Amino acid sequence: MKTLYLNRIQKSIKRIKNLNVDYIPYTPEMVKQCKNTNTIVILGSGSSINEINEEQWKFIKSVDTIGINKWFIHNFIPTYYHYETYRYAQDLNPLLRLQEEFDFRNRYQNVLFFTSELDKKLGWHPVYRFEIFPNNAEVYTYPGYISKKFRAKYKVSFDDFSLNLGDPVWRIRGSLTSVIHLAIQIGYKKIILSGVDLNNQDYFFDKFLDLKKYGFYFDPTKHSGIGMHPTVFASGGKMGVVEFIEQLSQYLLDEYDIKLFVSNKKSLLYKYLPYHNLQ
Repeated sequence: MKTLYLNRIQKSIKRIKNLNVDYIPYTPEMVKQCKNTNTIVILGSGSSINEINEEQWKFIKSVDTIGINKWFIHNFIPTYYHYETYRYAQDLNPLLRLQEEFDFRNRYQNVLFFTSELDKKLGWHPVYRFEIFPNNAEVYTYPGYISKKFRAKYKVSFDDFSLNLGDPVWRIRGSLTSVIHLAIQIGYKKIILSGVDLNNQDYFFDKFLDLKKYGFYFDPTKHSGIGMHPTVFASGGKMGVVEFIEQLSQYLLDEYDIKLFVSNKKSLLYKYLPYHNLQ
């Protein structure tokens, strides 16, 4: 109990000391000014990233992009970056070691970061955890996310799915749905999912990087006992991410002339979304 109390005091002192940390807060209007194209590629960490050829990378570099989760391991630097914060809530050391290895704080100085008000309250913000952000980080803090749980095989009601940047975003079985929602709110008309395979649990960095070296001794997505990515499934008869994205595309996005694509024919989403060859 005493140790827990002292840890809380140390965290509070650290937060107070860091109140003068420089960062650049972005408003919704400022975020929209960063939009250079009507197309955005969402970069997941699936192994199909390794199959992207030189011509396809030229296309990706010509449009806006957002990297999620451990994307910073890749040498391509995106327009935006979104953390999957809950994975590191208890222990930041593995993440910090990995970031240092890949020179994250220097390489990502010109990237706009997305975080939520909830994550900020938990300390996931340059004010509190400056060491996981570049100096003078540009940060858009969206109001939060609404964790949704829908019954599988039932039609989703999108009544409170807001298209306005500055409103909360939905989250269904992981950060992918939140990032898609943010892209919609920013105003992108063509959203391409790349490296979002879901048909397996393989990452693009598996062949050259051992995460255990950095202290990642347990990855729940690698020990779930299933072949497909865990977000595909939901417990208690609830809807998984594939079914939700199918309904999002079919029942909402078409109405607003927003197109959602997948760039890998092996992805579980290929059955439900049109294919984009990244050219």
